[in-house]
Order: sequence, then C-alpha cells, then structure tokens
Amino acid sequence: MIQIPFDPTVSSSQEFRVDLGGLVVTMNMAWNIRDSAWFLDVYTDDAGQYGIRISPMSRLLLSDDILGITGNLFAIKEGQDSSITYDNLGSDFNLYWFDEDDLNSLEG
Repeated sequence: MIQIPFDPTVSSSQEFRVDLGGLVVTMNMAWNIRDSAWFLDVYTDDAGQYGIRISPMSRLLLSDDILGITGNLFAIKEGQDSSITYDNLGSDFNLYWFDEDDLNSLEG
C-alpha cells in the first residue's frame, strides 16, 4: 500500500507524478466548487482515467488493471470527519494505492 502525498493548502488544482511500485503516473486533483468534491485524473503515456470523484472507502478506478499494472486507488478515512471536504483530504482522508497483493488481502 502506497500513500499518495497530498496537501490541499497548496492549491485547489494540483498536478504531480507518483511512483506506484514501478509505474510512474501523473495525477491531477482539482476541487469542484459546485459539487463540493475533489476530482482526480490519473494517467500514464498509454492509459488513464479522467473525472474520478474521490469518494471514501471505494475503488476509484473503473478496473484494477486500467493503468497497465494491477491495483486501485482508495480514499481511506483516518480521522473524525465522515465525508471528504476541501480541507480534510490529506489528513482525515488519505489517498492510497493498493497493489495486487493489497487487493487480494482485502478480498481474502
């Protein structure tokens, strides 16, 4: 499991690159004021998924192999808040990459 570093105080729209265990992906995270939600684009040169609403405790990618390696992203609750807000992503909720072994342990 890899924690995706994120700090909402930097900007309401951020782009960064993350190594997901051998595959470097680009992530764009943006706060949508009308929906009061964070949205994510994650992609490589060859594949990706766009317009993902970051919701707690659910698989964020459409399939576990969409990026070319097996895994998925989850927003995990680690604080007191019950929903993701502008300020609490990166503190009360954190974004994690679960590789194939992590996914198997969830299902097993």
